[in-house]
Amino acid sequence: MEIDLDAFAASVMDTRNFFTHAGGESDEKKEPLRGGELFVLSQKMHALLRGVFLLHLGFPEPQFKDLIVREATKWR
Repeated sequence: MEIDLDAFAASVMDTRNFFTHAGGESDEKKEPLRGGELFVLSQKMHALLRGVFLLHLGFPEPQFKDLIVREATKWR
C-alpha cells in the first residue's frame, strides 16, 4: 500500500489532534489532512484494522493480503 510508517503515523496523529484538541494553541497545531488525502488515509487505516483483525482470528497473511491491498488502493 506504499505506506511510509513515519509519515503515516504523523498524518494520523496531526489530523486526530487537530480535531480532538480544537481549543488548543493554534501555533502548536499542524494542519490536518483534508479531502482526498483524508479519504485515502481513512482507507489505509481501515485496511490496517481489517488486517489486524484477520491476523488475530488466525488467518495467515498471504491468504488476505492481496484483497486488503486492492480494497485500500482502489480509490487512487
